[in-house]
Amino acid sequence: ELYFRDGGKITDPLVALSLPASIDQAAESAGVHVDPGALVDALRTRLATAPGAAWVVECAGGLLVPVDAATDQADVLLHVVRDVVLVARSGLGTLNHTLLTVEALARRRFRLRGVVLVGERHAANERTLGRRLAVPILSLPPLASLDATALDAWLAANDVTELLP
Repeated sequence: ELYFRDGGKITDPLVALSLPASIDQAAESAGVHVDPGALVDALRTRLATAPGAAWVVECAGGLLVPVDAATDQADVLLHVVRDVVLVARSGLGTLNHTLLTVEALARRRFRLRGVVLVGERHAANERTLGRRLAVPILSLPPLASLDATALDAWLAANDVTELLP
């Protein structure tokens, strides 16, 4: 599922498939094909509804998850955005996962604006990433509920201006 958030409102997903798997596998299981070009067009249309807004675009499963046999989520995003904030888990495994994703972003010439680590605070991982990456590293603790109100409260309590283009 790809979600877009603007002004405290979470919009409907562009793609929703029932199998919790990569887009290509879930689409195959459902007997459908997800057209990457249609995703690009839909993403552009959605972002154009609030051109000056900062959007949260969730690429379910990760940057390199396949959309079809030849296209991954990074390919779709690359047609629409250049500045990204990477959201990663905070705990065990995040150093490798985050640094590999940062390499993939750099290879595709995305501009990394920052990293948000989600989960229980892990100060050592924050320090390590802070030493290796020349971008802000923020921590988002587990929220009581994952909704616009909780996310807006976190945003109000944290200076995210450095993350914005």
